[in-house]
Amino acid sequence: MKDINKLIDRAQDEVLWILIAYYVFKSRPNLFNSKEINRHQFVGLLIMTKCLVRDIVLRLTRLDEKGQGAKLFREITKHGGKSSKYADNIVDWKNAVINFRDRISHLKNERNEFIAHLKDTNPSAYRIEEIPSELQECIIEAIKVVDTFRGKKVSYTFSVGSMEPDINLREYIGTE
Repeated sequence: MKDINKLIDRAQDEVLWILIAYYVFKSRPNLFNSKEINRHQFVGLLIMTKCLVRDIVLRLTRLDEKGQGAKLFREITKHGGKSSKYADNIVDWKNAVINFRDRISHLKNERNEFIAHLKDTNPSAYRIEEIPSELQECIIEAIKVVDTFRGKKVSYTFSVGSMEPDINLREYIGTE
């Protein structure tokens, strides 16, 4: 049987990187002085924005991916259900994963239609206007799943160096 704590560590680490990407995504207006930005920089900023969104969408959806070795949340509940140590928690775990799965269903469609697969009907363009509005809610749902696995609120901090203050990412996204 797999070490469930290591799987939960992986899930927690993935959520941390999702939160960091979201923080950078939301902070992007502060990266450039809008009065001094030229059109090349503006287009570059739009493309970087879409790349961040795609990274967040891919990371969120792969937490509940179907297939061999790719379904981290499902793998945790599967192996947790086989362990008497987690027997009391397994119903809560499954419910949290079901809520997450329901929340990200639109993102899975976005990933399949426009990110992960090239299709004749959908050009591989940066559809800037199509940034999913529910990203924040999906991220919060992923946080709730990891909290449920841990049995407590997990702390997520972004630290870029000793001269800058740490960023409480839970507080930033509104789950504190």
